[in-house]
Amino acid sequence: MRKKRILMVGENNSAKSGFGLYTREILSRLHKTGKYEIAELSCFNNGTNDSNVPWKVYPNMPFPDDPPELQKAYGSDGANPFGKWRFDQTVLHFRPDIVFDIRDFWMLEYESLSLLRPYFHWVIAPTVDSLPQQLNWMQTFTTADTVLAHTDWAIDHMKNSSYNINAVTSVSDSVDTNMFSPINYSATFNRAQHFIPQESFIIGSVMRNQKRKLIPSLFKIIKNVREKTQNNNVFLYLHTSYPESSGWDIPTLLNEYQAYNFVLFTYYCHGCSKAYASLFKGASTRCCFCGNKKAHLPNVSKGLSDPQLKNIYNLFDVYVQYAICEGLGIPQLEAASCGVPICSVDYSAMSEVTTKLEGDKIPYVLFKELETGALRAIPDDDATVDVIIKHIQQSSDEKKQNKKQIRKNIIDHYSWDKTAEKYIKIFDSIKPKNMWNVPLRVNPSFHVKAKSHRDMVTTIVKNVIQSPHLLRTTKIQEMIKNLDEGNVSREKIQKNLEDFLNHKILLEKIRSKQVEDSTKYLRYGE
Repeated sequence: MRKKRILMVGENNSAKSGFGLYTREILSRLHKTGKYEIAELSCFNNGTNDSNVPWKVYPNMPFPDDPPELQKAYGSDGANPFGKWRFDQTVLHFRPDIVFDIRDFWMLEYESLSLLRPYFHWVIAPTVDSLPQQLNWMQTFTTADTVLAHTDWAIDHMKNSSYNINAVTSVSDSVDTNMFSPINYSATFNRAQHFIPQESFIIGSVMRNQKRKLIPSLFKIIKNVREKTQNNNVFLYLHTSYPESSGWDIPTLLNEYQAYNFVLFTYYCHGCSKAYASLFKGASTRCCFCGNKKAHLPNVSKGLSDPQLKNIYNLFDVYVQYAICEGLGIPQLEAASCGVPICSVDYSAMSEVTTKLEGDKIPYVLFKELETGALRAIPDDDATVDVIIKHIQQSSDEKKQNKKQIRKNIIDHYSWDKTAEKYIKIFDSIKPKNMWNVPLRVNPSFHVKAKSHRDMVTTIVKNVIQSPHLLRTTKIQEMIKNLDEGNVSREKIQKNLEDFLNHKILLEKIRSKQVEDSTKYLRYGE
């Protein structure tokens, strides 16, 4: 019997991001079992960052030497960076039994529309960071064969919803507790290596520079803590990126809150590869080690190594997760694994993590966000000030006990091995469809007679394109809705459906080897 083929659609396994980490940790464990053939459709990967993994990797981005028209095609659709333009090619080439994706809804929705859906079992673990979830998101979740989630909180919501979602279990993000651990040398030495006075009290936060991360509030909070305690040795350590096209303007915030002298940032030198803490010196500065002007604030593509990030976490006396919502928040786990007490907003995944780790929960009020219609949290800044002051005033023995307890809690509740075991159990229970030798059928000569818009679309999808699974997707339902409301003509919708038909005809020619395999630009490695 052949091994099951499993394709993961995700971020590049070498990316310094939460999704990249998840890809690397799960695929490495699946591959180690020897039970499966593994492949990765690797987003934000142009083939130049060889990670030397033992599974097949299909880079999603155009290669540097690809023709300009390919670059143009990649940028023609907002879903292409998440794999849309290469998905069918990859599936046809690898012929998986299972396709799984653990990303945000808008990153994976296109997979529900694939005309190859009958050939594979679709497993998704979408991030759920707040409630209510948008209706079209929930509708897409119903089209998956198996739905997982990053938290028990999200699974419970989907199980208790009015939608018929096959929600099974949570497959939590986790942390490598062997890598992220308390340092085995003195804290004095670690702080000296980063030019931080030993007597300082450091409140740390590791986050992407995004709208939903409450960076301005953190600046205000630390300023209030310093004023209330009359302690000028209290610092905020913000490990983040700058500049970001849709992120906060860090210099403006530092000026607004007069925070230049008490907010530390990480700088990474691309010359000597050293990382160190510093007050803000702009987006780039001269490295304090080698003297070259090659030190920058890190970002997803050029971040720190895990050992370097471990040293950063070990500078912190307390960790704060401060956002209006979170799908999980891996930095909380990494900090806790290094023995750093955490405090987080008592909402969504942050609440679940803080409960399991016995951290401090920050109360909040909710507001409804215009863009998503979801309820988002505004944490109580005054309560956060009080929590931080409580940690400052703890005795040395209390601080040591807190570090010991939170390290124990992270080992008890979060483990990549345990997460991988859940996937293995789920994947082993899935029976392959063994459909790859079955032709993709269409009937382009079928004469459509329909009175209503819904009848017309339904007839074309079922009898002409012969892909009835499309009727459950939000895209097809939106076509019908737009027709009923007079927002689009029948001719326009018929043309869109004809595109589906022609694409399916092409896929069948490739599947059956009637035309040359479309992997001319689909380079991959093993």
